Amino acid sequence: MPSISTILTYLFYVSDSWGVHSMGAGWWVLMVLFWAAVIAGVVWLVRWVATGGEIRETPGEILDRRLADGALTPEEYEARRSVLNEDASARAERERLTGA
Repeated sequence: MPSISTILTYLFYVSDSWGVHSMGAGWWVLMVLFWAAVIAGVVWLVRWVATGGEIRETPGEILDRRLADGALTPEEYEARRSVLNEDASARAERERLTGA
């Protein structure tokens, strides 16, 4: 069984028959991970700047907060929560039936 140092040597340091050294597979993996992290960081930074650094609440979180603040009764909360939870096809069917 090859040792850890032998495996690392093959992954990160490859020599061809002419003695020219090139990057092994390990360096390619690290390069791909590095650039993926750079791209993800740029995307996150652009999104953060675009929103002004504030965290936006989802409709469900707004509904939960309004119930906790006392702005909604439990009955209003349940009615609005059920509207949020129904899928688009059920909503379209309800709108078709009510004409709204």
